[in-house]
Amino acid sequence: MSKKFVPAEQLLLGIYFIDEFLDSIVGAGSRAYHSRRLGLWTPKNYKGTLLRQNIYRLLKTGDLEKKMVKGEPTLIISRGGKRRLSRNFSYFKLQNQHWDGYWRLVVFDISEKNRIKRDALRYKLQELGFGMWQKSIYISPFSIEEDMNEYLKEKNLSGEAFVLTAKHQLIGDARELADRVWHLDSISERYKNLLEKLESGEKLKKSCKKYINILLIDPCLPRELLPNDWVADKVKKILGRRVKDFT
Repeated sequence: MSKKFVPAEQLLLGIYFIDEFLDSIVGAGSRAYHSRRLGLWTPKNYKGTLLRQNIYRLLKTGDLEKKMVKGEPTLIISRGGKRRLSRNFSYFKLQNQHWDGYWRLVVFDISEKNRIKRDALRYKLQELGFGMWQKSIYISPFSIEEDMNEYLKEKNLSGEAFVLTAKHQLIGDARELADRVWHLDSISERYKNLLEKLESGEKLKKSCKKYINILLIDPCLPRELLPNDWVADKVKKILGRRVKDFT
């Protein structure tokens, strides 16, 4: 199961990446989010009034801020907006961390009569970027034990699910394990395909849609666990330049 973005979060996600793109390319403070540029990140047939309504809602909730930069109206994702993405999709704040060599395991044994509770736990684990090692064992390289323990207590799962920490020593090559659990070979091929399309001049809206779809399945693992030929950063850089030039 992949991660899910509601339209407003997808719009925030687009601004988040535009923000990162342009900071690295032209420096902070030079951003101008025209509606056409924002529209690159919205679902199919999601434009015009629907786009304006969601921008208005995000401004009203404080997830976006509106400023004038060099006489142009500029939308900037606020700290609250970044917290929203980090809260709902924790891998955003974790993906640039170095791996400490430890796996966090969530092990559970929840009966069939509590299937709804069990499925909710699985969904939460996938939402947080955990990968299924075995049917009732999910793993993550990120230090999120406290968050998971709080969730288990909140959902009354103590005694049925446990969070363990194990140093990677005797379970084979870490990259091979990551590849097997998260199917990185398949994700890598999708990034390579997108890179080829970008370099061949594919329509930007189509490329942005493909990028979003890949992000929905990319666990954003630490570099130590990624294949040597991982091209996600190159894709992001090229896509960022094209977004910057889009008016």
